Amino acid sequence: MGNEMPIKEFFTTKKVLARLGIGIGVHVLSQTTSINPIFVYDGIIYQSVLGNGILSLLILSGTVLLCTIPALFLFDRLGRRNLLMFGGIAMVGGHFVSATIFVSNCQIKRKLINDSAIIQEIVDCSGSSGTLMLVFTAIFVASFAISWGPISWIYAAEIFPLNVRSRAVSITTGSNWLTGIILSYILELITPLGIHGIFYLFGSLTVLAVTFVYLFCPETKGILLEDIEETFDTFQLQNRTIIRILRQSFQRSRKTNTKVNAIEMER
Repeated sequence: MGNEMPIKEFFTTKKVLARLGIGIGVHVLSQTTSINPIFVYDGIIYQSVLGNGILSLLILSGTVLLCTIPALFLFDRLGRRNLLMFGGIAMVGGHFVSATIFVSNCQIKRKLINDSAIIQEIVDCSGSSGTLMLVFTAIFVASFAISWGPISWIYAAEIFPLNVRSRAVSITTGSNWLTGIILSYILELITPLGIHGIFYLFGSLTVLAVTFVYLFCPETKGILLEDIEETFDTFQLQNRTIIRILRQSFQRSRKTNTKVNAIEMER
């Protein structure tokens, strides 16, 4: 504890702040994929869609329990970064397919309760649409349990050197809980966005999570604590393949425009 970085230096050192931003980002984005709202509100949602909210929650809870076990063995074999990205892509698929099924095969009917001014909304899903939505939500939950669920905690803890780790992990953990509190009010969005809109929203936020990992998070599998600094120093944003392609396209476009302007001036 005697070697711990002073508070003032902790909040003014660029490398520490950059690493802290990555740790907070991973934790916040793990929450915005919607895992907590799924378990808090999916009983209500699938009571409307499928007619059995309790059974749906039991299925999803069993899924997350069973799929967390393989994660204990996979994160050291496949790597943290790979699991976060590919697990995130599967999570995006689960959200978007569930939303599309709802849009294509479900209708919301409104009726007055006892001829009063109170309007009740009833979800009517054709055929096996409700079951398919549950299946793809279970795919989301399984993918989260294998990837973002455990690895967001592992990754955010091992990217900091010892002299800042205790403070940094406390802050990143706090960001996780704060985001969870904010998302507890997500039910308010069901009325303006609809059930499908909620799934599309969380799917889009999961796309953001995958993009964040691709751009800012190097692989830490097998990296010694002494080598963490070098790993982050060599993992530069400008070296990402997509960024290089975009930069090269922009440079070619500028050269072409410069040549065209030069020709026009000569005329």
